[in-house]
Amino acid sequence: AAVIVDGALVDTIAEGQSGWIVVNQTPFYGESGGQVGDTGVIRRIEDRDDVASVTDTRKFAEGKVFAHRVDVERGTIAKNEPVELEVDHSRRSAIRANHSATHLLHEALRETLGDHVAQRGSLNSLNRVAVYFYYQR
Repeated sequence: AAVIVDGALVDTIAEGQSGWIVVNQTPFYGESGGQVGDTGVIRRIEDRDDVASVTDTRKFAEGKVFAHRVDVERGTIAKNEPVELEVDHSRRSAIRANHSATHLLHEALRETLGDHVAQRGSLNSLNRVAVYFYYQR
């Protein structure tokens, strides 16, 4: 649906370039609720050797538009061209487990210290969980 390089809408993104790709449907999770966005690859359907690494996924326009931050490794990817998207599922599973750990920790603190413990933010990534709690007695 869109290709963005250096903040400008363009028709193609080529080998060695970085930018953003927006498609009409995506299996990628966009950064939200303290959980980092998915990574993976985007390949052209016509020439599967043309590939871009997805290094991040973000939500824009109040969560209605998902954009994929890419580094094009080989070939080119053009606007309105059919592509295949592949999520790094092992990374997503690790992040999901850390996200679940945040909720388990919150519940354990509430059971131990009381209902006045409140989660105020978190960062759930591949290999760490950072949670911010507010506790007032």
